[in-house]
Amino acid sequence: MDSIKKLSNVSINGNSRGVFNSADKSQSYRIFKTFFETSLDAIVAISLDGIVLDCNRNFIHLRHKTSKRQLVGKKFESIISVEAYRLYKKHLSTLLAGGTYQDIRHKIKDQETGDYRYISVNAFTISSRTDKPEFIVLSLRDITKEILADKKLSEQLFAFEQCADSFWTWDLKHNHTRNKSIHETLGFKESEVEDTVETWFSLMHPQDKIKVDDLIKRHIYTKGNSPFEVVQRFKNAQGNYTHIYTRGKVIEWSDEGEPLKMIGTEIDITDSVKVPQLEEELTNKSQIFEQVLENTMAGYWDWNILENTEYLSPSFKKMFGYEDHEMENTPEAWQKIIHPDDLPGVFNVFNAHVESKGEIPYDNEVRYYHKNGSIVWVLCRGKVIEWAEDGSPVRMVGSHIDITHLKNLLKSNEDLERFAYLASHDLQEPLRTIRDFIALFEEEYGKKIGVEGLSYLEFINNSCNRMNALIKGLLEYSRVGRDSTKTTVDLNHVIADVLKDLKTSIQTQSATINFKRLPKVIGNTVELHSLFLNLIGNALKFRKKEENPFIDITSRRTKGMIEIAIKDNGIGIPEEKVNQVFQIFKRLNSKEEFEGTGIGLSQCKKIVESHDGSIWVTSKFGQGSTFYFTLMEA
Repeated sequence: MDSIKKLSNVSINGNSRGVFNSADKSQSYRIFKTFFETSLDAIVAISLDGIVLDCNRNFIHLRHKTSKRQLVGKKFESIISVEAYRLYKKHLSTLLAGGTYQDIRHKIKDQETGDYRYISVNAFTISSRTDKPEFIVLSLRDITKEILADKKLSEQLFAFEQCADSFWTWDLKHNHTRNKSIHETLGFKESEVEDTVETWFSLMHPQDKIKVDDLIKRHIYTKGNSPFEVVQRFKNAQGNYTHIYTRGKVIEWSDEGEPLKMIGTEIDITDSVKVPQLEEELTNKSQIFEQVLENTMAGYWDWNILENTEYLSPSFKKMFGYEDHEMENTPEAWQKIIHPDDLPGVFNVFNAHVESKGEIPYDNEVRYYHKNGSIVWVLCRGKVIEWAEDGSPVRMVGSHIDITHLKNLLKSNEDLERFAYLASHDLQEPLRTIRDFIALFEEEYGKKIGVEGLSYLEFINNSCNRMNALIKGLLEYSRVGRDSTKTTVDLNHVIADVLKDLKTSIQTQSATINFKRLPKVIGNTVELHSLFLNLIGNALKFRKKEENPFIDITSRRTKGMIEIAIKDNGIGIPEEKVNQVFQIFKRLNSKEEFEGTGIGLSQCKKIVESHDGSIWVTSKFGQGSTFYFTLMEA
């Protein structure tokens, strides 16, 4: 419009073809005429008495006409709405007095369509060389789309502001972010924090960074099906952490499927009454999950069954020696490295899980090939978490845990136990031969070797007896757990049988065995008999000389298990030795005081643990001991 003002001395012609159709060929005129016809605005020239003198193409289109002849020479008030003409008349005096009308926005109803449109208006006068106004020029621009877009954006931003403490947008292509009000939530002045991705990540709690990064990757990988929703902690202006509940979504993608723009909201939940529960359920559980998955060589996966795509976590791939970029996120990727003999079993377990609608767990142990060619044993567990209406599986998630070390350890233990079993079994025969020849030697040559020689033979024979007890104890120890058969066992019957075995010792020592009715448990009858025989036998053996033994056996239910307590009034255990009692071959008393092999309590521990229980002892030296152990209730 400034160009038109500068050319205000252009010649005027009342030609009905248009005021700017003069034959004037001056440079100024040509510039003015070109601008008039090619302007993006709709331009109309009006005489002081209200007659349309000229207009450009855009004004013709704005008025829904096809040619200039339909408008030029008409009264201006006849071609526009009453409302628009009222506005024009209102500001006419200002224009004639030399004033201007710049970028004024009006909402005007379109006479043709009935729709309301938003028009930006600029108006000024064209004057002669004597500065006398000759006619008026209006420049109009339809800004309806811009106004509606701004209005929609304002409504969206208002909605964001009403439902959250702050909101953010993230240009992922250029890695630029814009956060509104988050600095206020954290107690910062706007000038104190730079609004960048790096700034917000630097304020984030270190333990939350991995979690947030992983959730964003999963959200992008699943094309938004996996929601980005997380509780994260930001360091505030006071140096403490503010708990922020964050939600976001990618709203713009490239043609190649790359994320371009993401928006989200943030809510301060620090002072909420739900914080302790939310923190426990989201933050703590997430941290524990991360510790298990990342720090114990665990991996996790998310399988979209319909699309046959599968997210494999970086820790999953690292378990087999691969970096994240070296394995595709597909089922075929892990199927290439699984042991071929184990793959059919995986499908069988999966089919059983699906056919039972999840009642049969997806739980198996399989072998994978490491990148270096070695075997990796994996405990794999999963669950279908989404089903289609027809009952077919849609989505399944699960985890892998590296159990190679455990497998190797179990094999080593099995080898050692087999060696102990064979060794102790085979040692009995030569020991029996030695004892037989001692008896034969004593019978034939006893009178010839004299008293001193016989004492030597007695010493050798006693040593053989101790060796025999040790070998028998080792053999029994190695046998624990070899028979995995477990049934419902009535502990009252077990103790009754044990008391029959110990009848002589009980009567000799005038011992009292007190027990109320005990519950039934799941176990191996032979091993449980050995367990009670050892513990009650020890209570009788390690008694105080001045007191008759008193043994009290009780039970109680705790956390789905049966806890048995065997309490005695014996010599007790020194405090510094309490933690040593279950070590194999560990004797706390000299063999001169008490006979024994040091295997009994270690055997008890092995029996209890083979029954998925625990065993421990409390004791006061000189006052007695109480042995506790747990068994599975029947």
